[in-house]
Amino acid sequence: MQTTRENVKKAIKRSLFIVAFSYGLICLFVYIFPPQYHRCEFYDDPGTLDGGTKEINGKKYRIKMCGTGGNDNGTDDEIELKVLSLDGELLVKRHFEVDWASASAFHQPLQYNKNGITYIDQHQEERQIKIPPGKIDWIRARLPFFN
Repeated sequence: MQTTRENVKKAIKRSLFIVAFSYGLICLFVYIFPPQYHRCEFYDDPGTLDGGTKEINGKKYRIKMCGTGGNDNGTDDEIELKVLSLDGELLVKRHFEVDWASASAFHQPLQYNKNGITYIDQHQEERQIKIPPGKIDWIRARLPFFN
C-alpha cells in the first residue's frame, strides 16, 4: 500500500511531465510555424521606433526590430526587438505589440539612456532592457516564450 507521501511525489512528477510535454509541443508548433517578421528597415527608422547602431555605456550595440505588420486596422503589430553585439551575437530579445491606429499618438520610439533601452508596449506600459545585458537576458533570448 502506498503512502500519502508517495502519492504526492507521483502527482508532482506527473504534473511536471505534463507541463514539460505541453511546453515542448508549443515550442515545436512555433518552430514549424514561426511568426513572419519583416519590414525591419521601417521599424529601425528614426521616424518610427529608432533602431540601428547605438552607443550605450560607452559600447556600441546594434538594435534591430522587425514586425508582423499587424492587422488591417493597424493594430496588434508584434515587434521583435533584438539587441546584438557589433559582431552579430544575440544578447537580448524581446517581443511587444504596437497599436499604430491609436488616436492618442503615433507610437513612441525607443529611448536610450546610460542604464539601457526603454520601450513602450501597446498598453502604454514602460519596459526596460538593462545595458550591458546579463546572462539571464542571454539565456532568455534563446528560449521560446521567455522573451
